[in-house]
Amino acid sequence: MRGRRFPIRPSSPPTEVGRIRRYLRSTVALAILFALLLAYAWNEEIGIGARELFAGDAAVSVRDGDTFLIGKDEFRLSGIDAPEYHQSCTDAAGRPWDCGKQARLKLEALLRAPGLGCTPRARDQFGRAISTCRNEGSADIGEAMVRAGFAISPGGFGDAPYADAEREARAARQGVWQGSFVTPAEWRKANSRLTED
Repeated sequence: MRGRRFPIRPSSPPTEVGRIRRYLRSTVALAILFALLLAYAWNEEIGIGARELFAGDAAVSVRDGDTFLIGKDEFRLSGIDAPEYHQSCTDAAGRPWDCGKQARLKLEALLRAPGLGCTPRARDQFGRAISTCRNEGSADIGEAMVRAGFAISPGGFGDAPYADAEREARAARQGVWQGSFVTPAEWRKANSRLTED
């Protein structure tokens, strides 16, 4: 017995609205996929993702008053600029003192305190993870550096993030504020051969 044949109804051609809907759905799906891939790539590029990193047993190596390594990951404290390692400032009597070396010593002390943890926010042009860090005694190591007068809060877009801490350090004549100094950015410009960045 031969099967009964049913007539095949030709599908109606897609309307303009249907085509637009399919195009929009495809575009949105691709945009979401692209955003997810970018987020994954950013986290992989940072190396430690956007999560908090605890130093634990990893070696901490300090380069200057705002840049350091935990293991092989290089960090720069967010929102501050510290004197460069070779930078000199003057004290209240006009005598030179090694403010860059003292800034590094201060940061070393803060980073070696128990409970060090850092949260990367972005990556700069030198490949460093721009981060906020804390320890058991300080909720924000960058702010502690500014409050001690061993870093300034240069700002950028909008207000300087640690403007209050900087005002306190200046009023108390702490660190670099005890005498005179050029900003770290100006010093780097004039002494580029002595700086890595």
